[in-house]
Amino acid sequence: MSIPEIQPRISLPRLGAFVLFVISLVILTAGCPNLQTNNGGTTPDGGSPTDGQGDGADGQTDGGGDDGGASDGDSTDGDGQTDGSDSDSSGSDGDTSDGGGADSGGDSNDDTGNDGDTSGDGDTGDGDSGGGDSSDDGSDTGDSGDGDDTGDGTSDPGPAPTQIAHQRIAQTGDSVHGQPDTAKFTQFGIPIIDAAGRVAFWARYSGGNGNAGLYVWDGGVPRRVVDDDTSRTGEVPERDASAYFGKYTPTQDFDPLEQPIAWGKDGRLLFVTRLDGTGQSRGLYRWRASDGNMVRVADMEQMAALFTDASGSAFNCEFYQPGVADAGIVVFVVRYTYITTGKAFVLGERGVFSSNGVSISVIADNRLSAVGDVPDQDNSKWDTFESLTTLIGGGDMVFQGTYLGGNGNRGVYLQHAGNVYRVIHNAVGVSYPGLQTGTIVGDDEDAYDAIAIGPGIGAQPRVAVDTKITVNGTTRDAVLIWDNQQWNELTGPNNAVATALLSGVNTDGYTLIYSGTRPYLVKVGQRTDITATLPAVLTGVSLQWETAGAALNDNDRALLSYTRLSDGTTSDTPGLAFWTGAQLLIAADPVAAVPAADFERLDVVAEPELDRPGRSGALNDSDALVFRTVDYGTDGAEGTDDDAQALYLATAE
Repeated sequence: MSIPEIQPRISLPRLGAFVLFVISLVILTAGCPNLQTNNGGTTPDGGSPTDGQGDGADGQTDGGGDDGGASDGDSTDGDGQTDGSDSDSSGSDGDTSDGGGADSGGDSNDDTGNDGDTSGDGDTGDGDSGGGDSSDDGSDTGDSGDGDDTGDGTSDPGPAPTQIAHQRIAQTGDSVHGQPDTAKFTQFGIPIIDAAGRVAFWARYSGGNGNAGLYVWDGGVPRRVVDDDTSRTGEVPERDASAYFGKYTPTQDFDPLEQPIAWGKDGRLLFVTRLDGTGQSRGLYRWRASDGNMVRVADMEQMAALFTDASGSAFNCEFYQPGVADAGIVVFVVRYTYITTGKAFVLGERGVFSSNGVSISVIADNRLSAVGDVPDQDNSKWDTFESLTTLIGGGDMVFQGTYLGGNGNRGVYLQHAGNVYRVIHNAVGVSYPGLQTGTIVGDDEDAYDAIAIGPGIGAQPRVAVDTKITVNGTTRDAVLIWDNQQWNELTGPNNAVATALLSGVNTDGYTLIYSGTRPYLVKVGQRTDITATLPAVLTGVSLQWETAGAALNDNDRALLSYTRLSDGTTSDTPGLAFWTGAQLLIAADPVAAVPAADFERLDVVAEPELDRPGRSGALNDSDALVFRTVDYGTDGAEGTDDDAQALYLATAE
């Protein structure tokens, strides 16, 4: 059943892609495929625009890029998978989670064509999507998976684990794959794990050629994906033989450890990178674990070609939070800056885009979209977009956008089967099924605190929003979820208000919220107090449960971050706990010497948008989780030469 007040305004199948552009003073030459829409372009379920030529024109690009991220520039502490202290959605160049190959097709090099589970080739009717009339033409909304790398929440997770085994997968001083023996790791980014247990991370090193690289651990020694060894020319897809990845030299506004990475289905890793050689540039790429195949998803030159009013090569951009569907379409945000042919300066505008590995399409953009393209706002125009987006394997993706000239000024939007729908917005005088009449969702000044999406019922995904709501003139916190034709407010005991959304939404409709002073595992009509009974080592300890650094898998098991508070004689110390479905287990805690006693800092993926259950993030469906520890050394100061870092894999069993 459709909901009348929510109508799509963008009917072009613009294969979702988010692009946030930022132009510095770099001058680049542009050249790229023409802007395409789904009309005659790539099909919503990942089909090739060249009708069966596999991964695009050359039959080998599978174009996955889930990992979007900021290159140098607007930094938000890091990578969107930050340490839980900075979760700025507008600048975080964060780790992204869902990477994968972009177009489908069928050639042997196509990594999404035949093995991607496109599901959704049949007509699914016109179900409401996130509060809107979806007119779905066949796109799947769930993580279908093929049993190898994509969790689908349908298998029996087995008995609840009773212990956690730890394995250190890398540490400061380890040798660096692909470098001379003299090269040693010095620092690590925050790791992410995929459904098959592969762990990806950025790392810096000294004593070798270059400064930093991207690495994957798959049960042995971490292997190089890319590094900035300037002698490795000719490795960058779609560029000349002098091009190389990098440089990854840290500067005041660029940290290689904060560049976004994201896993997709079947070992596809997406990453944002700088490029050099014949000229500096940036791009979004997909690497495949099975054979090391590398594919360009989008680069700065391709983006520049979309803007026909750009003057020559005066164009610069940053790629932010991307995601990739199982069928291979990649969505991402870009921030861009350029000088127009009329000598006007376009500074820091943003857009949402998609790529099939061959061409780039517009989903929503300040300059490329038309007045009236904003769903449910007839005469308004897109203004700007938040950098953190999220999606599910079937291809449904949600993003935040603001608009000008309408009722209200911001909303959450769903890209589904090539159309964009309004999920919810801060318009006045709008009724939402399940909410009290007259409720205003969001305010004029601030972005929604977090958004999440999960597979839903039929063609409808579930969409969760961490927001402020105003009812009868009173404004308060709320976490809302669209589930089965209506909105529901998720609350703590006795209808206590939820003040934060902590995780993604899994296949069962569960998510994690924060209410009062603790987290809860909730879905519509059900709530579990997962911290009611503490492990013995935490009994009687003064604890603070954190509102960042949580994760959920499709087994309804969860990762939580906490802090042991100082008793006046000791310092605050971090910790991680794992909910097994029956009890909490300690996953990391230096006071308990788990997995060691020599660290002061503990980092995991922080934002709910980057927690994509069963696909990518800090926790997978095998109940394996990853984290980084930092020991400040004898001087007790962070960021000095005697710091020691390590990456751990912890498996509940």
